[in-house]
This record gives sequence, C-alpha cells and structure tokens, in this order.
Amino acid sequence: MNHPNTALLVAPKEAEKLLNIGHTTLYTLIRQKKLVVIKIGRATRVTVASIRAFAAGEGAQ
Repeated sequence: MNHPNTALLVAPKEAEKLLNIGHTTLYTLIRQKKLVVIKIGRATRVTVASIRAFAAGEGAQ
C-alpha cells in the first residue's frame, strides 16, 4: 500500500481511515459528489485530492 502523501488514489477502506468515517458516510459523501471516485475495472478508488479538499472544507471541484 502506498503512503497517502504520495498516492493519487486510495481504496474506499483507506479513505474511511483517512477521514475517520464509516462506510455509510463515505458512500453518502460520494453520492453527494463531495468525494471523487475513479473506477478501474471493478475497483473503486477515491482521489486523494478530493479527500484533501473535503478535509479542508472545500468539497470536490
């Protein structure tokens, strides 16, 4: 696993840990377009940029 400071994308479980939130809250934020996800085949990844923007109070751009 890459360190979040260098990774561009993280798995949903890692995003939950970084934001200290649960599974339901993560997917609510994704549905509300406050976090950006990328699908790679069947894998879902959350962009670190959107996690940082959300944590800074900016939301997804």
